[in-house]
Amino acid sequence: MRSSSHDTGPASVSADARRRRPVAAQVDVDYSPSLQTIRRIEELRADGLPIVSAYVPVVPGGEGRKLLRSETDSLLHQIRPIANDRELDHAVRLSLRGDIDRIGELVENGSFKAGTLAIFSASGAGIFEAIGLPRAVRERITVDATAAIRPMTAVLDEYHRCCAVLVDRETAFAWELYLGEVLEAGALPGAGRRGLGHAVNERRNDHRAEELEKRHFREVATALDELFRMRGYDVLVVGGHEDELPRFVAQLSRPLRERVVGTFPADDDSMKAVAARGHAEAILHDFELSEHRRMVAEVLASAAAGGQAAVGLEPCLWAGSVRAVQALFVDEGASSPGVVCDESRWFALSAEVCPVCGRETRRVPDVINDLIEAVIEDGGSIHHVDGDAGLGERLAAASLHFELPPAPEGTIGT
Repeated sequence: MRSSSHDTGPASVSADARRRRPVAAQVDVDYSPSLQTIRRIEELRADGLPIVSAYVPVVPGGEGRKLLRSETDSLLHQIRPIANDRELDHAVRLSLRGDIDRIGELVENGSFKAGTLAIFSASGAGIFEAIGLPRAVRERITVDATAAIRPMTAVLDEYHRCCAVLVDRETAFAWELYLGEVLEAGALPGAGRRGLGHAVNERRNDHRAEELEKRHFREVATALDELFRMRGYDVLVVGGHEDELPRFVAQLSRPLRERVVGTFPADDDSMKAVAARGHAEAILHDFELSEHRRMVAEVLASAAAGGQAAVGLEPCLWAGSVRAVQALFVDEGASSPGVVCDESRWFALSAEVCPVCGRETRRVPDVINDLIEAVIEDGGSIHHVDGDAGLGERLAAASLHFELPPAPEGTIGT
């Protein structure tokens, strides 16, 4: 179901805002948004002008591109009447028309990865942000005083922002791993020095060399603390010479040591970004799988003990129907046809009539997607988990805000 709402703020805007013109420059899609970018979008305000938030799924291939253009045009069509509403201030209408043109231009001329385009625009205030999400999110468009970021953050919260650092007794290099992208994390002490350990190895005074190493490790640890504070990393992966790694990790602050999810050995030849990426991504994958196994096991144990949990697709659909889901765990490849009641927002695998309100239900190709969208709208978290995470044939499980009321008779297990 598409959504369109608007709150254009004050009826009049400042003279400065009236003089602004729509953004014309091409904007690249950000497929690995920084924490600062996410916060900036969350805090966007347009001096009384509305902000358009659009989410458009991107399917690969030629047909997918046609679908993207068609869907975008359909979404923009929903807000065209607002842009032409003469009861609104002229600057508001002018900004909305600029938003419509700018979003259409981006989709028409750009090339995008599969997933979802999340676009935030207030052209009269010079605002235009395009974020590429790695998962499909249902299409929607809103016009409001603030950006509609909940669908975006619900997807991004599934992924850990990882800092990978390669360090030896003289040099240090760091990378950011996020959403399958690898970015330079910033300069660290020793990043510009020549050959690994070259100067230190030339020194004859072993005690002096140890002191220099310790000082270097402390400097790198301090720089990493600052990077974590600025960039909001979730976890840390460390690579280096096996005999030096314990000494370096010992120099990290306690909060940083607690975020180390793995280390890997690296000799002189492997101290390169490509090698670091392979090691760090493998460690990050294992960590995330371990986390999913732990969380799924906790939900299953809670359900077995009669706690606030639902296990299996049908109980989870009922939990979503009554807005009880706190965290939903879904098998990565799971899908199932089902039905939805647009009046009561009841989800099920099958039923001609909604048992809650008596209205006719609507068939949907994948009721799990509808459940996920409902949980996102309710403020719950989503976790797509690997087949090895422990769900087995259950497909879905959920931790709940409260104990589920009895489901309508005959709607579960039939």
